[in-house]
Amino acid sequence: MLVEGADDTRLAIECDGDEFHGPDRWPADMQRQRILERAGWVFWRCFASTWSLRKDDVLAELRARLHAMGIEAAGAQERTPLVVESRNWRPRMVSAGEGGAAPDAALPLPSSSE
Repeated sequence: MLVEGADDTRLAIECDGDEFHGPDRWPADMQRQRILERAGWVFWRCFASTWSLRKDDVLAELRARLHAMGIEAAGAQERTPLVVESRNWRPRMVSAGEGGAAPDAALPLPSSSE
């Protein structure tokens, strides 16, 4: 994950865990990180075991790192909306002559009234 702040300040966040990135992936991950660091990327890593045992400490460390880099929350909301978007969709059937459908095929399409 990449977090961006003002003036193109960026922090790459790596969350490592055995389920998806086991020890066999570690050398490739480190090689990729070294390449990106040479290009100016800054990394912060969290291991799944540490997260499970000390979530509050891990989050505090990440927040401190972001703050030290000048990356602050922007446009924060008091609460996250439960629904981002709502659409009402009623299918209508297309006749055989519309939309290039075969004579025995019927395709649902959005109603033209919405």
